[in-house]
Amino acid sequence: MQLQSEHKSNDMYLAVAQAPAALVGPAARLDWLEQQLDSHRQAGFDLLVLPELFACGYNIGDDLKLLAEPADGPIARQISALARRFTSNVYAGSTTSWL
Repeated sequence: MQLQSEHKSNDMYLAVAQAPAALVGPAARLDWLEQQLDSHRQAGFDLLVLPELFACGYNIGDDLKLLAEPADGPIARQISALARRFTSNVYAGSTTSWL
């Protein structure tokens, strides 16, 4: 038995975003994400997909230990808060955790 509403689509609309490499640090990346969510809120996407290591960036070298945090750490919570604020779903890619 398949349940389906006549008023809802089964389609999912994805948006894929790549943050500029010049963004340094989590705060700059979160500011960029906020701007993207705000400027594209009318696009009607169901899920915004961000690349791996979005929160810390690539080529962080010795800053790995400094930027690593738990999967439910401060950056993940801030991304979640932005998603709620803009009534969006955000997949933030993989994160860097230090064990």
